[in-house]
Amino acid sequence: MIRRLKATTAHRLALAALVVVCLAGCATLPEAPLKPADPLRGWVGDYHFEELLGVGEEDDNEASINYHITIANEAGGYSAVITMDGFQTQQNLTAVVQGDPNWIMLIFTAYVGDNLWEPYTAGEVLLTLSREGDDLVTIWGAIMPQLEQNQSPGQYFHGNVG
Repeated sequence: MIRRLKATTAHRLALAALVVVCLAGCATLPEAPLKPADPLRGWVGDYHFEELLGVGEEDDNEASINYHITIANEAGGYSAVITMDGFQTQQNLTAVVQGDPNWIMLIFTAYVGDNLWEPYTAGEVLLTLSREGDDLVTIWGAIMPQLEQNQSPGQYFHGNVG
């Protein structure tokens, strides 16, 4: 009978240990803080606008300026490379990107490559892009299209809008 008590006691101790282990596993540990969602991830990609100037020789193609923006996620944050190339235009710039899922500002940082002129200064807002439903609206800043009718806010750029 003594052996039987010892076995029963051993079973009880084992059962108690099992319960403690299960309860410890169910205990809530302090949660690690959640990483906030990356608000600019949906802006990564390429955007393009071709401004048709309506000038040129009779047999020539119409003159234009091509605006191209590439937004990328760099180690230090989001950046943009902006090129403007076409009729009497050649500019290559970099910018930092600030904003949220609904709008971004491209803020001038530096010139790269060859440029016909260099009118921008560091920290200047080049342009702002905003999402309004399915539309991508451009609000021009230091970068301004050649034609007056294109200078008001509107839908100009097309691309892979997140």
